[in-house]
Amino acid sequence: MDNWVLARLDETIIKAKKDIDNYDSSGAVAVIELFVQDLSTWYVRRSRERIGPSITDLKSKDQFYGVLYYILVTLSKMLAPFIPFMTEEIYQNLINLGEYKLSGSVHLTNWPEEQKTKQDESLLEQMKLVRRICELGNASRKEVKIKVRQPLAKIVVKSNTELDKELTQLIKDELNVKKVIYEKTKGDPAVQIDINLTPELLEEGEARDLVRKIQELRKVAGCRLDQRIIVYGPSFPKKAELRAYIQKETLAEKLLPFQNWKIE
Repeated sequence: MDNWVLARLDETIIKAKKDIDNYDSSGAVAVIELFVQDLSTWYVRRSRERIGPSITDLKSKDQFYGVLYYILVTLSKMLAPFIPFMTEEIYQNLINLGEYKLSGSVHLTNWPEEQKTKQDESLLEQMKLVRRICELGNASRKEVKIKVRQPLAKIVVKSNTELDKELTQLIKDELNVKKVIYEKTKGDPAVQIDINLTPELLEEGEARDLVRKIQELRKVAGCRLDQRIIVYGPSFPKKAELRAYIQKETLAEKLLPFQNWKIE
């Protein structure tokens, strides 16, 4: 994901510069806007599991923040000719983060330089396929009225390209499926989802739904993002791994039945 978003940024820098050189300011803004949409709805959304108080992989967490910081600084420079006052405010806030205080205006910086490679071009094309598969998979879920929180056993992807392990994992995470099976075919990609729900899959789906409800209750109670809680409920999953999943996602110290209710 980090490599992809940086490749998308390079692509945006090149396209926007070309439009500006041709005095097409509206075209440049449109190109940047598309990138911001990708940044928000794909990169940041799909990277949420890398951040938060329960995350143990600090290296990945720091890398995400580093990449996002670099992107925001670069976007400030690209948008400076179009929204001068807002970008100056954003840029000053960014370069004065932490203990290091820098000086200078965004309007005195150079246009960002791209670092585009052939590998980036390949990754951009593959990620387009990933997102198309996810779009088709989510549409199929909606058609049969199965929520994304409900895990599925597998999906069959009919495509002329078989994606690597990391990109396939993205599909699994986005569509909440256990297995992706590729079938080589020509033409546009197609997706077939397995709608057979075993008791194990249903139980996992209930656990995910329970996490959603607890998170909503955390908001209502005004809990801090890193605040530990005790959860009381009518019932919880019997499987230890599902209980551990609920506790990790909701920062719950304990999962207790209602009859043990007390203020601690």
